[in-house]
Amino acid sequence: MYRFVYYFMYKFQRTKEDDYSSRYLAALGVFITIAFHIFFVLACTRYFLDFKEQVFTFSNNRLVNKLIQTSIILPLILINNLYFNKKRAEKIIDDFDNAYYSGKMSYIFSAVNILLFLLITIIPIAVGAYFINHSTMTLEHQ
Repeated sequence: MYRFVYYFMYKFQRTKEDDYSSRYLAALGVFITIAFHIFFVLACTRYFLDFKEQVFTFSNNRLVNKLIQTSIILPLILINNLYFNKKRAEKIIDDFDNAYYSGKMSYIFSAVNILLFLLITIIPIAVGAYFINHSTMTLEHQ
């Protein structure tokens, strides 16, 4: 699933002059997709299990929370970027290109693949936002 997201975003960003930024933006897109999926799981947990605790809140001070969250997220972005190194990126691209040329996969920007990309990336954040807005914790504060 994340390999498909990487390939889709790589092909969308691909330019002949700058291969590194295409790989980096695709890796960043995968990281954001993973973050959306984690948010979706947390939102489902809060909605279905009536979980009322704050998640990823370390202090009552907003500045301290943002600094701690940033110090956690930045290394994770770096690890994600290192995971999708040039060798691994070339293997993913070759695998999907071979699947396309052998007829196992349709054109990457076909309607089916665009819908699949939206299903993987956008739908979890939309459904998670709906669950968060309709959870009991949010309703108690209104």
